[in-house]
Amino acid sequence: MRLTPDPLVEKLGRRMRAHLAAIPPAPDAPGTAVIDGLRALEAFTYEAPIESGGLDLGVTSGIVVATELGRRALPEVYGGVAFIADALRDRDGHDDLAAALAAGEAPVILAGLDSLSEIGGRSSHATRRGETAWELAGQVTLGRDPDESARFCMAVAADDGPLLVLLAPDVWRKRAVAVPGGWLTLDLDGLVVADGEIVGSLPGDRLSRARVRQAAYLLGLGEGACDLAAAYARNRRQFDRPLMEFQEIGFTLARAAIDLRAVRLSVGHAAWLADSGDGDDDFVIAAAGALAQAAEAALRVIRQALQIHGARGMTRDLPVHRFYELARLEVTRLGSPARLWREVGAHRLRSRATADVRGGEVLGQGSA
Repeated sequence: MRLTPDPLVEKLGRRMRAHLAAIPPAPDAPGTAVIDGLRALEAFTYEAPIESGGLDLGVTSGIVVATELGRRALPEVYGGVAFIADALRDRDGHDDLAAALAAGEAPVILAGLDSLSEIGGRSSHATRRGETAWELAGQVTLGRDPDESARFCMAVAADDGPLLVLLAPDVWRKRAVAVPGGWLTLDLDGLVVADGEIVGSLPGDRLSRARVRQAAYLLGLGEGACDLAAAYARNRRQFDRPLMEFQEIGFTLARAAIDLRAVRLSVGHAAWLADSGDGDDDFVIAAAGALAQAAEAALRVIRQALQIHGARGMTRDLPVHRFYELARLEVTRLGSPARLWREVGAHRLRSRATADVRGGEVLGQGSA
């Protein structure tokens, strides 16, 4: 892995940062405004396959987009499109959809990737009905204030492994149910979908790439909140001194910057593994670890940023509160940190056991 920043990636980040600065932070800016901004930058082409009109630049370019969206506390409208474009690489008959994704004309909402075994208290499952259809059952969380023009992609369990189902806007809107807290859930019982609405399965590498993008978004949330806290500490004065000059504040911000730099390295390393194609097991471990690290660091840094802002930081009067609201929604979207760390541990144990077995076989052959 290269630890020195790639000049092209840095230039891409600066250009995107300058362009997104013109979009007011949510909730003032709807997701459609952010999509229009990314479309103007042709951002949806970065990871899309060349065959569908994309540039196929890899996950390394995608994490730039996700990080800058998080830094501005803008809705994460990129990851779902990149995820489906990735899923369609090995699927025939979806050329028009793939081209629409690359052009930024097909927004996608992702859900159901956090837990396939238990979603909303009930299992989400797909059962084959005939040769060309599936019947769904269960429930999946849709989120808050979803874009009603977006397609809805969810992962559901099936006998042969998880499937990715893509629902048209008019289908999921009819089944969306509001629950306390402003959330929407989707009742899947009795919903029959055709094979054409199945856009792929969920192998580990595809989920891992989604986790790297999500880690980058959480990194951006942490960096944006830290920037706001540092600016506030420089301008806010107490006892005729800026808050930044008090050791407790200065050291807290320094620790936050170090934590976020470590996350940036982890996310960059995972993206590099994804694009290099070397070591599938190493990539799965790196992606899960990067997301768990990013989730924990984002929550910790954003909480510290709120505390530095004082009592007003706990209200919606200051923009830093938006980072907290987004972080609460996003940290478990692709798995809780505890679950991710368990996955990392399990992968490492399996890798170690496999290495021990291979080492024993080599020793046995040498003895023979």
